[in-house]
Amino acid sequence: MNPRPKLVAAHSAPSPVALPARVRVQHRYGYIDEETGRSRMWEAGDMIVDAGEIALLVGRGAPLDVIE
Repeated sequence: MNPRPKLVAAHSAPSPVALPARVRVQHRYGYIDEETGRSRMWEAGDMIVDAGEIALLVGRGAPLDVIE
């Protein structure tokens, strides 16, 4: 039985690997944008398909599973 691949990202450098088309948030994740003060929150199990949102979450090191 193969476990689901996990997506791990570094905060400092963009990955040369293409981003996945779909990811699922492993557990609740959120942050407060330092520039706007706006809070962002994703719940465990949320499936993300928007490329910009995936890039944001990967860049912030959010706990994600790749959905194949």
